[in-house]
Amino acid sequence: MHRTVLSNALALAVLAAPLAAQSPQEIPARYREVANRIIAAAQADSAGAWNRIAELSDRFGHRLSGSAALVQSIDWTAATMRADGLDNVRKDKVMVPHWVRGAESLELVAPRRQLFPMLGLGGSIATPPDGITTEVMVVASFEELT
Repeated sequence: MHRTVLSNALALAVLAAPLAAQSPQEIPARYREVANRIIAAAQADSAGAWNRIAELSDRFGHRLSGSAALVQSIDWTAATMRADGLDNVRKDKVMVPHWVRGAESLELVAPRRQLFPMLGLGGSIATPPDGITTEVMVVASFEELT
């Protein structure tokens, strides 16, 4: 019942005349009932909101763009909203950057060959097929680097 009251209250608030077109004295009296219903519904179900966030976090974990966890969490959220009785739930298609980590390697080629551990930065550009060869500068501290 709280969700229905909340949905109806939000619909009434959204459909009402723009607040900017009213004097400050009209706003409190005009929206007091709607605002009080929204506040009461939120306060009556504060544990429910917390439990929803906990379920989302526990069930899906990290939800990075392009990940299966993100897609699953969006589906879960839409289904949960529909189960709550919301009738205008939709999932809009959006384009977001999605970086895929490739194979990474770092090798000293002179004066001897030696592999080094490395980690590429997320969102970095691809290395050319022939790799990159450059000089190495060895420093022992941030001061030396500066």
